[in-house]
Amino acid sequence: MTVGIARMVEPFTFGADALEPFTDDALSAVTELGCTWVGQYLENLTPKTRDRIFSRNMGIKLITEARVSALSADVGRLSADLEVRRLRILECPTRLHVTIDLESAHGRPLEVEEYVDTFARGFSDAAFDAELYVGPGQPLDARELWALLPDRYWRSSSLVPEPSCGYSTLQLWPNNWELSKAGGFKVDMNVTQADRLGRLPTLWWPT
Repeated sequence: MTVGIARMVEPFTFGADALEPFTDDALSAVTELGCTWVGQYLENLTPKTRDRIFSRNMGIKLITEARVSALSADVGRLSADLEVRRLRILECPTRLHVTIDLESAHGRPLEVEEYVDTFARGFSDAAFDAELYVGPGQPLDARELWALLPDRYWRSSSLVPEPSCGYSTLQLWPNNWELSKAGGFKVDMNVTQADRLGRLPTLWWPT
C-alpha cells in the first residue's frame, strides 16, 4: 500500500527544508512565504508529520541524513538498506527522488564516489530515484559530480562545484532562517528550476 503520489515539481516554486519535523505553526509560516513543498529528513519523518504536511496540500522532498563516518561503498550499501526500509514504513510511492545529503564528507574522492553510487543504486533497485545535495566540505569537483549515478542535483547555499547538467533545486541565502511566527523554528529556503537537460525532481504529493 502507498500513500499519495509521485509527481514532478513545477519550476520556480519555493520550498523550505528543516532539520526538525515541521510543526503546524512552521507550516503556516512557510505557506505565508509562498512555499508549496517542504524538505524533511527521513530519520525523523513520521506518518503523523507526513499527514500534517499533506493536509495543507504541500509536497515533500525526502532527504537522507549526511553520514559522518568515513564514506565507502559499504557505508553506501548499508545506508541504502536503512533508508529504503524507512521509505517502505512511510508507504512512499515508487519513482520518488530521494536526496542523498553530501556535505562534510570524510574520505578520498574515489571512496566518496563509490559511496554515492552504491547508495543511489540501492534506491534504484527499490524503484526510487536519487538526487544529490551538494553541500560544503565534500571533495568532488564538477566533473566527478556529473559522473555520479544520481540524476538530479540540489545546490546548497555555499559555493560548490556545478555539474555539467546544472542544478534543479537551489538553496537560497541566508540559511537557518528563523520563523518568528513559529517560535523561532529554523528553515532553509529553496527554489526549483529545470536543469540544463530540462529536468526537475519528483516529489511526494497528497492524492
